[in-house]
Amino acid sequence: MLHPENNKACVRYYYLAARNGNSAEIIKVLNSQRYTIDVPLWEEDVILEPFYTRPMTKKEEHHCKGSETWKLFYNWNKLYADLSKNGAGEHELKELQDRQKNLMSAENILA
Repeated sequence: MLHPENNKACVRYYYLAARNGNSAEIIKVLNSQRYTIDVPLWEEDVILEPFYTRPMTKKEEHHCKGSETWKLFYNWNKLYADLSKNGAGEHELKELQDRQKNLMSAENILA
């Protein structure tokens, strides 16, 4: 699926909150084909909507070769390192950090 603002392949980020003793997960989907994703869990399947969408970098496009590719992160710093390693700019890093703050605030309110 193409990014709505520039018609390029996109990366979507999804957040699966910690539950039943499992750590929270950030799911990065390269060359994302769908807006939502289905995550099968023992208790029940969960449908997630992205909290952030951005165009793919040239390095990411080369790496996934047109296929939808999922990467899981259990640590925000590793996600930021991955973003930098793949050639994303400061603007994308700042956007993702802002989205993280919003997610953590919402999660604290719900707790």
